Amino acid sequence: MAVSGDGVLTLAYGRKYAQMAIDLALSLREYSEVPVSVVVDGPANRLLRKFGSSVFQHIIPIDDRIHPWGGKLVAALRSPYERTVFVDADVIFISQFDWFNTFTQKAAALYGCYMFPYHDFFSYYPSTQIFADFGVKRYFQATSGIFQFRRPAADQYFLECVDFYKQGIRKLPGYDIPGVADEFVLGIVADRFDIGSIPCDTAHPWPQSEQFSSLAWEDHRWPVVHVFGRINDAYMGQLIRCIDERRQRARLPVVSGEIWRRRAAGVPEFSEKFRHLCGRLARATRRWFR
Repeated sequence: MAVSGDGVLTLAYGRKYAQMAIDLALSLREYSEVPVSVVVDGPANRLLRKFGSSVFQHIIPIDDRIHPWGGKLVAALRSPYERTVFVDADVIFISQFDWFNTFTQKAAALYGCYMFPYHDFFSYYPSTQIFADFGVKRYFQATSGIFQFRRPAADQYFLECVDFYKQGIRKLPGYDIPGVADEFVLGIVADRFDIGSIPCDTAHPWPQSEQFSSLAWEDHRWPVVHVFGRINDAYMGQLIRCIDERRQRARLPVVSGEIWRRRAAGVPEFSEKFRHLCGRLARATRRWFR
């Protein structure tokens, strides 16, 4: 696929994230005409081919076997845009944004900055461990929920991130776990590249978990809200009403509210699977002892 123009890219692994990606794209329409494309696995592809063709400019299947936490590293290499802003699927736009007006002149830019051995910080691991284990001279501490990049200029960066995610980090004791965070990999590999920092009026591109309990609908200090923890009920009620109204206007099934509620309640996906597994085990046990 030839790359051209500007666009937003997101990633959907599974039907739940496919539904959230639809809501992300519909919320973006409120504030911008920039197109949105989505990189998908099999289940998300089947759902979005049915319901998302009017929402996304491109629906791009991913055939690369990689843990979902590393999926966005591969997704960046599939972007159809010359200038891309990647946004996580569990994000909703709530006000205007200027990410394309302040687009990086470098190959890629993240929310964050380079950290050096004289800094004392924690990014999944203590800073002393990061510099000792990986031999880097600098580490880019960032959030990966939103980042900018240019294609093909950033391709080599993401290719090396994918290779390091699949191969390099797995060879080190203590790091051979399935879901190494993608932003950790982005930060390590950034030592070999000149990665930029996205300008930001606030410390973070979205409200942080300690602000969720008092978050008010009228507060538009941030362009987006990232639904990853216990956001107060009043705010989530208004957010879901807006989500439902957008789906109605787009003539799409109004079915995603419960997904967002559970996401805002801080119910992790693994606990849902664990409860499902326990339920199956309990039913099998009852049948065994009948």
